[in-house]
Amino acid sequence: MTGLVFLGGGGSEADEAALWAEAFPAGSRVVVWPFAHRAAVDRRAAGAWATTALLANGVADVDVWATTEPGVDRPRLGEPGARGRRGLDGVDVVAVPGGNTFDLLQALREAGLFDLLHAHLLGGGSLYGGSAGAVLAGADIDLARAADPDDVGTTDTRSLDLVHGHDVLPHWTDDQEAAARRHSRVTGRPVLAIPERGGVVVAPDGTARPVGPDDVQVITAERTVRRAVGEEWWLR
Repeated sequence: MTGLVFLGGGGSEADEAALWAEAFPAGSRVVVWPFAHRAAVDRRAAGAWATTALLANGVADVDVWATTEPGVDRPRLGEPGARGRRGLDGVDVVAVPGGNTFDLLQALREAGLFDLLHAHLLGGGSLYGGSAGAVLAGADIDLARAADPDDVGTTDTRSLDLVHGHDVLPHWTDDQEAAARRHSRVTGRPVLAIPERGGVVVAPDGTARPVGPDDVQVITAERTVRRAVGEEWWLR
């Protein structure tokens, strides 16, 4: 991986303002994957929200992929006509917003989009994951069962593993610590816990940095370590 990974705690664009300022610099080109929603109407709604928020943030161009089907034109929300499939050439950031994490994993896996995303990162592009999108960036999404119904019957919950062996838990509140510790004890993986008013930037060299305004936690079977805003540490 040579691109940056931006992990959002799942709050609003205002809650994650510090993260968005780094993830979506003015003039950048963004593709939105709203695949954490199965219904087309919900994907369009998620894409419309993301488009409005990103353009207000100074992004130059937003392209929403409403379907994963190969060769199908993807309508550009808010404009007439359609834009054919063109991959991610020239795209700065792939943005994966929230919804159901199991639906998201299945959609990307069935469409073969993991390979496309890894190629994007290897080429220097970035990934923003908010809520379900942040969980997807971790090693495994199984800890999402506490919040999301697995109506698709997922048996293989392994995910992108872009956070060096950590699982990612957005919407973090202190009362989740015991459950996160049990998860780490069972899986042997640390849990990176991000509150809604927070975000983490993961660099290609394996370092991570919270951008605030709230701190994040790294939870293992033995202890919880608070990582303060601006503090850089090695995920490895």
